[in-house]
Amino acid sequence: MADLSSVRAIMCDVDGTLVTGNGTADPRTIEAIRRIRDKGILFGLVTGRGIPNIRQHLGPWGLSGLVDAYVASGGVDIVDPGLGCHARCALLSGQTIRDIIGWFEGAPACPMLVVDGTIVISRNDRAALRFSARERIPYRIDSLDPYLEEPQPKLTFVFDPAHMPAIIARAKTVPASCSAIGHPTAPHLFEFMNPAVSKEAGLELLMSWHGWAMDDLMVFGDEQNDIGMIRAAGTGVAMRNGCEAARAAADYVTGSCDENGIGAFLEQHVLA
Repeated sequence: MADLSSVRAIMCDVDGTLVTGNGTADPRTIEAIRRIRDKGILFGLVTGRGIPNIRQHLGPWGLSGLVDAYVASGGVDIVDPGLGCHARCALLSGQTIRDIIGWFEGAPACPMLVVDGTIVISRNDRAALRFSARERIPYRIDSLDPYLEEPQPKLTFVFDPAHMPAIIARAKTVPASCSAIGHPTAPHLFEFMNPAVSKEAGLELLMSWHGWAMDDLMVFGDEQNDIGMIRAAGTGVAMRNGCEAARAAADYVTGSCDENGIGAFLEQHVLA
């Protein structure tokens, strides 16, 4: 646990962390973000969402003009517009994606890619269409094969949340030799990425661009894919609504995303 007075950057996961169940950030959290930026602290997002999706949602989330940097697609894309820096890290090969889809044959889940801000699915699937409507991401029903001629940031399976135990069980059958790592990222999503990609690795690169150490970083997260960055940051904060493992890994646990958890923590520990 680092000295909170040394924090130079604050990075937040989005879904289940920064964004409430209503699809916006709490106004009190937004005001706290404005104030920490006025203090010269960098604010950014670290999320499984891709860059086009992030930019599309900044207005609806209430964050226009408040985000200084992104670690997007779970750590594939690291972007700091102020520095003019954009790095793209290890992708998932098309053959690996084909293999994983094959291992999931018959599972109650729909494989999907997000290509240039559009969801691509190979069949009409209720869970995928709900996801598209909820996230306001356009979708296209098409064969995935042409898109697998090139590496992709990740493979996502979408499903009814009731099927999560079955999806986790199926994921455990993926051979250890497979060059991918998978984990739940939401109650209705399970994602596979290149093992070299992680939120914490992306954050280390971002911090290095500024000449800062990971001890200078505060992060907020809620899910299993946030545990690595919660442990790696100087100050790791988990949301009360987060999974048990994320809360156990954190230096602090704050209120839920629907209780101004981030804003209240910043007011008490950074802005006081």
